[in-house]
Amino acid sequence: MQAPPLSSRDASAAAMARQTASLRDVLNALAEVEGQALRASRANAAQAGEVLRLAAERHQDLAAAAASGDLDAGLAGEMAALEAQVRASRRKWRVVKRAASAIVAGSGVDWARDAELREIVLDEAEEESDGDVLVA
Repeated sequence: MQAPPLSSRDASAAAMARQTASLRDVLNALAEVEGQALRASRANAAQAGEVLRLAAERHQDLAAAAASGDLDAGLAGEMAALEAQVRASRRKWRVVKRAASAIVAGSGVDWARDAELREIVLDEAEEESDGDVLVA
C-alpha cells in the first residue's frame, strides 16, 4: 500500500530540514576553518611586518652612518640592495593582502558575520607609500 501524500510530503520536508541543517553546519565549519587560515595568514603578515620594521631600523642605522661618513662603499651597496628588497617586499605584501581580501569577499562565506573575516575584507590599514607602482 502506498503512503498517503501528506506522509510522503512530511517525510520529504523532514529530510530536507535535516539536510539544510547539515549544510549550514558544514558551511559554518568551513567559515571557521577559513577564518583560522586567514588568522594564520595575518600572523604571518604581522611577522613579515616586523621583519620590514627591523629592516627599516637597519636602514636608518646605515643612513645615519652614511651621513656621519662612517659608511664604506661595501656597506653603501648593501644598503641600496636592502632598500630594493624592502620595496619589493612591500609591493608583494600589498598584493597578498589585497588578494586575501578579494578571496574572502568572493568566496561565498558570510564574512560579514565573522569579525576577523570582516576586518580582513574591510581592512583600511594605512599603507606606507614608497613611490612603488603596484601592478596586478
